Amino acid sequence: MVYGSEVVFPTMNEEGYVGRLLECLERQTYRNFEVGVADTSSTDHTLEIAKGFLKRLPLKIVEDTLPGVSNGRNAGAAAGTGQYILFLDADGVFPDDFLSIMMREVKRRGLGIATARLWFNSWNVFDCFGVGNMIAYCAIVACTGHPLPGGFCILVPRVYPH
Repeated sequence: MVYGSEVVFPTMNEEGYVGRLLECLERQTYRNFEVGVADTSSTDHTLEIAKGFLKRLPLKIVEDTLPGVSNGRNAGAAAGTGQYILFLDADGVFPDDFLSIMMREVKRRGLGIATARLWFNSWNVFDCFGVGNMIAYCAIVACTGHPLPGGFCILVPRVYPH
């Protein structure tokens, strides 16, 4: 089956996050998507948790990809069929209408790439500093007319229109 979109996220020892993200995806109002989990050799229970969703979501699990976030994203995208690919990080969560809004806006505006605003739920000083800087950077770059999305949320067409 070919889906309208594919949600891809790499994992490595994400047992504290992967279930929460998959539950979030399970609640989406937009249903024409598949999920690609690309594991880069987790040594915890990440894969067992993800496999628990095999009957609940159209889920493909790619195991033992080459190390690194980019390799995981590439392996996950290669395993899917969606017309659009949404790259996320395993620790992301979002509202139930997130995919619906993203897909509607990308199509309505004819965008070749899209991202979303980021909110975070952590008071860890390193999280606050890192995410705060990322938000500020994205806001500054957006003012230039050449926005640059972060790897935590990038929506692109599988085949870029020429």
